[in-house]
Amino acid sequence: MDLAQLITQLKLNPKQIKPAKYLAGHTHAAVLVPIVETQNKTLEIWLTKRPEYLKHHPGQVSFPGGKLEANDSSLYACALRETDEEIGISPTFWQHISTLSSINTLTGFEVTPFVALSRHEQVENFKLKLNKNEVAELIRLPLDNFLYQINMQTIDYHRADTVRRVYGFYFQDKLIWGATATILHELKQRLLI
Repeated sequence: MDLAQLITQLKLNPKQIKPAKYLAGHTHAAVLVPIVETQNKTLEIWLTKRPEYLKHHPGQVSFPGGKLEANDSSLYACALRETDEEIGISPTFWQHISTLSSINTLTGFEVTPFVALSRHEQVENFKLKLNKNEVAELIRLPLDNFLYQINMQTIDYHRADTVRRVYGFYFQDKLIWGATATILHELKQRLLI
């Protein structure tokens, strides 16, 4: 899929798959689903791997993002701020393309994902600076590989006395599951309609 097809699909299918349902007690949060056009015009989805020593979600693969703070003007501004804090890429490098369905996590967050694009001309100016307190590794998932070769599966996740079915798949040696895979599942649905 090229850049024009990506933008067209997301703009022609702007409706969220599931309407957002706010659950009382959930904390508002936002993530950026960064799609980067490389110099050879391929598209990559950028993910982060959290350090193993973190108390919450150690070693998990996620999107840059976090909870809404008082100084954030919007959830999208929150996603941009967190992306800058985590991987060192300024908000000026991103173009908002679409908003995906908000999801409620088992850990008490209502997460709103924002799909944003950065073109290769801008990427050359990136000064990636991973915040080692939050990010152990940047993962570059080729969009075509994800859309046409990766088989998304469901996994039964057990927590306390609850079983929840979540999406998951492997990329290289990394398990991508839960909220991150759910967001990617919707992105895949929207792009392949």
